[in-house]
Amino acid sequence: TGPRCYGNFVTNKKYFQCQEKLQLIVYKTPDSVSISVVNHTGPMVEGEQYQLQCEIQNIAPVRYLTVKWYKGETLENQTSYKDFTKTPVTVSSTLLITPTSTDDGAQYSCVAELELGSEGPQPPPEDKSEPLSITVHYEPRITECLNRVELREGEPLDSISCRAKGNPLPIVTWYRDQSEFNSSTPLTRRDTGQYVFTATNRLGRILQAVNLTVGYRPTFNCNHTYEVTENENHTLTCTAEGYPVPAITWFNEQGVELELPAHLTRRHAGQYTLVAKNTYGTERHTLEIEVLYPPEVEQEKQDVTVAQGGTVILMCTVEGNPPPKVTWTHSAPEEPQVSTRGRQSTATITTATSANAGVYTCNATSHLGTATRTFTITITVGEKGYHVIVWVVMTMAVCFLVLLILRWKYMRRQGRYDIMPVQPAGVPLIPVNTPLEH
Repeated sequence: TGPRCYGNFVTNKKYFQCQEKLQLIVYKTPDSVSISVVNHTGPMVEGEQYQLQCEIQNIAPVRYLTVKWYKGETLENQTSYKDFTKTPVTVSSTLLITPTSTDDGAQYSCVAELELGSEGPQPPPEDKSEPLSITVHYEPRITECLNRVELREGEPLDSISCRAKGNPLPIVTWYRDQSEFNSSTPLTRRDTGQYVFTATNRLGRILQAVNLTVGYRPTFNCNHTYEVTENENHTLTCTAEGYPVPAITWFNEQGVELELPAHLTRRHAGQYTLVAKNTYGTERHTLEIEVLYPPEVEQEKQDVTVAQGGTVILMCTVEGNPPPKVTWTHSAPEEPQVSTRGRQSTATITTATSANAGVYTCNATSHLGTATRTFTITITVGEKGYHVIVWVVMTMAVCFLVLLILRWKYMRRQGRYDIMPVQPAGVPLIPVNTPLEH
């Protein structure tokens, strides 16, 4: 039975016949190849098992059939058959899958291939199903989010690179202190703290804590004027607030960078510029440092000797900050004339007498202390006093002589006679001190 091939031959006038059994395969490609999910419709859920079925209709012979399963371009499985039925039949193949989130959107297909051997058609005839695209639902998962984040003041939480994925698409919510926080609100420095990022869909919820620091540019918390006492420990309560903590640099009036010593002297008084700088900006502040120091006088004591009648000027040069109050005290009964101008105070005695002799004290006083300078005045009758006396005596002598001359002239006009004793006769009477012509 089966197909045979016959041949008739004539040799030496003899007739004979030969035959050969033929190896003949009659095949038929399928009418259709289709793929479906068994007992399920709609999206799949991650982690659950599903069965895919590939149906091949009217193919022959089935024993030469291989069904190959593909996910995308990757061969996942294949099925062969041992049925020797030569007529067309409909067969199916199944594939069990447990999809994950990475399978969302994957395409499965099956291929019916007739492998008819080396003498069959090349390449072997095949039919491919339409691809089956699957949708996989899975719980939310955070794909990107740091545990510690720093934002600039004014930026919202939405600026943080926190991302979540899931299917269905998760709803993202921020919480602070267990209360929902509007992630589009501009942040201030007071918003530094811990926040919770959450992503939720119908399959589950995931969260992550985020420690947030809000950075901001420096701002100074300083006065414009500071008073310190010379050579004492000082605390200039001038600080710059900011995050990161700003670096502060001091500059003097000439723009030279410097560091103030622990103890300031009066030469450190003046104007300074402070520059605070951090990641988010630079701020400047100008302040004045006033260095206080107790009163000082140039000398402590001085002895002054002056001739009687002379002028005495006592000068007291005073230093101090705050400017000290200057007063004069003295042991002499008479008050000097006192005047003060700037750093200098003077006590003036215009005509020195013995009543002005004594000790004069210049007192410079402030809340930081007192400094004094003493002057001891001695009044002498010196060359100048002698000349005065001589002048007075000579003046009196001249006045006396003038008076005598004036009297003499007066008496001469009136006449003057003296009585003489009687002389012998013949001697005439002559007026005394009278010219001869009289």
